[in-house]
Amino acid sequence: MKITKTRLMEIIKEELAEVLNPSDGAGEYVKDFKKSKAPQFKGKSDKKKREMAIAAYLQDKEKENK
Repeated sequence: MKITKTRLMEIIKEELAEVLNPSDGAGEYVKDFKKSKAPQFKGKSDKKKREMAIAAYLQDKEKENK
């Protein structure tokens, strides 16, 4: 089963929903993504994890402002 990028972001957000809040700042998202041992991060470079973290942060921040 192939997972789309959108679904992957949904899965990541579900996993992090209880841990991270936009008020924590983007840096906390990046730290959490980089140290995570979750399967969705396996084989991903720190640069890719950073990009994913910032995307998740911005998405959460946007939802918070609605």
